[in-house]
Amino acid sequence: MRHLALCVFGPDKPGIVEKLSRLVFEHQGSWFGASLAHLAGRFAGIVDVKIPEEHYIAFAAALQDIDDLDIRIAEGGLLPPASADGHDCQLSLVANDRTGIVHELTSTLSRLRVNIEEMTTKCRPAHNYGELFIAKARLRVPKDVTHEQIRELLEACGDDWMLELDEPSVT
Repeated sequence: MRHLALCVFGPDKPGIVEKLSRLVFEHQGSWFGASLAHLAGRFAGIVDVKIPEEHYIAFAAALQDIDDLDIRIAEGGLLPPASADGHDCQLSLVANDRTGIVHELTSTLSRLRVNIEEMTTKCRPAHNYGELFIAKARLRVPKDVTHEQIRELLEACGDDWMLELDEPSVT
């Protein structure tokens, strides 16, 4: 089996996910997960699939035949990051939006060697003025880094940062 990450980008319209899932099915593959979004009027997604080796060439060719989509295929199953021996943490952040806020957040986490495994961000109108920046992330934290260290450095970025750090819930 070939473990693949498909990066998909194009004009958003009904049926894109159905076309992708049909091709995976038709080539006897398995759909393991996806992160799909409507961003700036476009469809953007990353899809985690496994395709039998003998179907890979036909599958890759069929993907390129989908009109209006830019699809990149990357090999998956790479080695885990160095922080794989750490623990997971959920981060929620709400702050007044400003230029550079994503860079502040990500550079602070990077200094602590915290890996951002998944993150969503958005802006919403604030009641009194401007915009609120909202971020949610699943982090991989090295064993030698505490939640207090993360909290202390992130809260130093701005006195308006409302921050929550939690262990992920087990379901």
